[in-house]
Amino acid sequence: MMEVLEFLKVPQRTLISGHVKIHTRPLAQQIENWRVVAKVIKRSKYRRFITVNDYEI
Repeated sequence: MMEVLEFLKVPQRTLISGHVKIHTRPLAQQIENWRVVAKVIKRSKYRRFITVNDYEI
């Protein structure tokens, strides 16, 4: 993350986020029609957002 601060030419400091992950189960367990949703997303420009381990399709 320090590279981002350097790129933005702002002083380097420890970054803290107040965001908390609220959904811990895989999306397939949270979305009733996940197979349909995943099929559509896989063919869209948004596919990169669901390929991380937490949201593997």
